[in-house]
Amino acid sequence: MFPAVAPLIDKNTFMDDFAAGAENENGAIKVYYELSSMMKLINLPLAKWATNAEQLTTIWKAEGQSVEARTQVLGVTWNTETVYTLTRTR
Repeated sequence: MFPAVAPLIDKNTFMDDFAAGAENENGAIKVYYELSSMMKLINLPLAKWATNAEQLTTIWKAEGQSVEARTQVLGVTWNTETVYTLTRTR
């Protein structure tokens, strides 16, 4: 039912964070829509989305979601404007 995201749930969910990547922006968009749909089915809406995929950021802005350039994933600060760069916090 959710071919792109179902295999990712087990290995990419950590406490209350889901962190995964995709090979390209279309893949990231597909993961976003599938994951959102899956979580809506079980009444578990997701928050705190972050990406460095420009197309996905544009979609989120059009949907009225807040888009932040800096976030934390598993205690690691991620600046989404600096592609693929993670900075560890103390």
